[in-house]
Amino acid sequence: MVSFASPLFWQINYLVTNLNKKNFKSNVAELNQLVELYGEDARIFLLNCLVKDIDFRGQKDALKVHLLTHEVAQASSRPNFTTFICEAIEGSSSDSAAVNGRHVTEEFLHLFCKMLKLSLPQQVTVGLAFAQGVNANSSGEAIQFLRSKIPEISSCGANLPSDVLHSLVFVLRMKKEFHVDIAETDSLLASISSAHPNDMGSLEMTPLTMGDPKYVDCESMTNSDSLSKLISDVSSSCLFYELMEDVGYSCTSSSQALRTLLAEAGLAKAATIPAAQVAGMLAMLSRTYTGLDAKNSATLMANLTIDFEATPLNEAAAMPVRENWDLEVIADVLQNNYGSIKWSKVAEQLDRPDLNIQNVSQLRVLITAFQRFSQTKFRVTALLRPWKNYRAHFSILKAAVEAPPEVLSFSELPHKLAPFEGADASAVPKNGVWFSLDIVDTLLQVSEQDCYGDVRKLLDGAMKTCPDVLIANLAQASPRWNALRDDMFSELFSTYIMGRPNAPLIMRHLWSVAPKLVLYASVKCFYAATAPHIVSRLFALFRNTGDAFASAIHSNYFSFALALATMGANHDVLNLETWLVERLASQRTAFATSCLAFVHRNYARAVPKSNITPQSSHVLSIESLATILKCIMAVQGALPVTIAQELKRIITLCMEAHPVISASTHPPGETGIPHAPGAVGAVASIAAGWQLRVLELEASQHRRMERLRLIRQK
Repeated sequence: MVSFASPLFWQINYLVTNLNKKNFKSNVAELNQLVELYGEDARIFLLNCLVKDIDFRGQKDALKVHLLTHEVAQASSRPNFTTFICEAIEGSSSDSAAVNGRHVTEEFLHLFCKMLKLSLPQQVTVGLAFAQGVNANSSGEAIQFLRSKIPEISSCGANLPSDVLHSLVFVLRMKKEFHVDIAETDSLLASISSAHPNDMGSLEMTPLTMGDPKYVDCESMTNSDSLSKLISDVSSSCLFYELMEDVGYSCTSSSQALRTLLAEAGLAKAATIPAAQVAGMLAMLSRTYTGLDAKNSATLMANLTIDFEATPLNEAAAMPVRENWDLEVIADVLQNNYGSIKWSKVAEQLDRPDLNIQNVSQLRVLITAFQRFSQTKFRVTALLRPWKNYRAHFSILKAAVEAPPEVLSFSELPHKLAPFEGADASAVPKNGVWFSLDIVDTLLQVSEQDCYGDVRKLLDGAMKTCPDVLIANLAQASPRWNALRDDMFSELFSTYIMGRPNAPLIMRHLWSVAPKLVLYASVKCFYAATAPHIVSRLFALFRNTGDAFASAIHSNYFSFALALATMGANHDVLNLETWLVERLASQRTAFATSCLAFVHRNYARAVPKSNITPQSSHVLSIESLATILKCIMAVQGALPVTIAQELKRIITLCMEAHPVISASTHPPGETGIPHAPGAVGAVASIAAGWQLRVLELEASQHRRMERLRLIRQK
């Protein structure tokens, strides 16, 4: 209860003490006004004054009794009536009866109820209030009072409210005073049951009325260890940085104010602060450096009562309102009072779900705070290790990429992209972020954690401003498969194929670093190509890049290898027949199948080699077409039947598309096959050989069928 030294309570005491017939109305009116203005404490003190001044054995205080009766009647309908009546009569603490109230006895309770003319349910309620109170002496006296009142319940037929009935039965079953004489307790319960036959059988009352009371789990917890653990758990859940955010900027108005807040959070005597909590504070400071509602911050700070030298409430209210955190104050307290904080652990503990760096300003606050508090430099490497909270990781990486060098610089990192010929690095940000191999590798790892789109959007900016640096960085990234790395590399590589002026130099560097990735990207571009000159561009890049052309035509990307090989034959840089024989010898069926598919896609557009120009060098020549068919015909005996049948069909299509080949397939007397020149002669010989082979196959099949017929007849 509020201290009685207040002038408000002096006035209430004065009005009650001097109450008489002449001033009754005016004093009561003023008392009601004070109670309305100052609330529950004023009402309790009013009743306390009335109880102290009334002599319950006489009739001389009729006016005060009348006022007390009115106040008690009004309070009896309120849910806190029992607490209210106990505090009004005894005071607000167990040892305050001698100072602010009365000693409660059985006799006093009888006189009190008689003087106020309380009904039996009200009398029982008053008795229960003290029986369940904290004062042991008053509780014992109230139990004796209830013993005398319970038998009257059945005789007068009064019905108790359900909550009062439940409390009364609970007291009878749980209080040890009623366990001494079980017969008496049963008699009292019978008196209650006779007046409440329906209520006593309800589901709510059943646990209290059936079985042995010792099996009814209604006793309060007295295990000191459990209570201590509960208190410890509650205290540990009070995180100081959450309290800082609740109180606001004024808690950093001075070092003393911050120490007061830390004491309130249980850190007054702590030798250090856990690294996780310091990291939580850094996350909170970056998020709320400005923008908190500071209107009530000073008032909230003044109400932290741990430190009795804290700024008084009236002085705090007059202080200027802070609009951000004072980092110097926090640094002073942490360095002087908690100097053993492990700041390397704090940097690791930034990996937390509540970290959400939305812009460079918030990152600036976080890094500035860390460096001031720790008196050490924030290391970028803390951002490049694997994090558990990938959303928090991406948020801080994004801000780091966009940060100016005075906030965060990547130039100190050891793994950097070495300069190479042809690269334009003029548009790389001043913080050197895209020269760092580690930052790109880290972003690629984050992209695998449901952040593909976010990381892609971040890298898109680098792809537009410094593509040479980014593609070289991607080429040197971790060799394991990564979807974003492969997609972005292929997309960037396609821009060089389309004709960037420094493409040959970039191609040379990329091939020296990651030949498999370059080949993979080239094949993706080849299959996605819509313009015919893409193949010519790819051929030129591979032809002029060391052993790239040889590696490409010997790769397992058969269609791509065939396209480059036929272009090599058109430019007289590759013996197509020798290459085909070699590939068919090592991967016969798979490569032959790809050759037939390649021929099927391109035979209709085949032209004589003499008609091919630099602009049409990607077109399949009839000579190359004939060479491919000839080489496949040479191994047809080792091919599956389905492939052989497909070969027959494709040769037929080729002869139909090119009449010169078709005309060459007649018998020697008509067509002059021995005299057919060049490719035509080659194709004609293939056609004649094919017809002979078909006749042989048909004769062989006829012989097998005849043998089967003879076997069945036998």
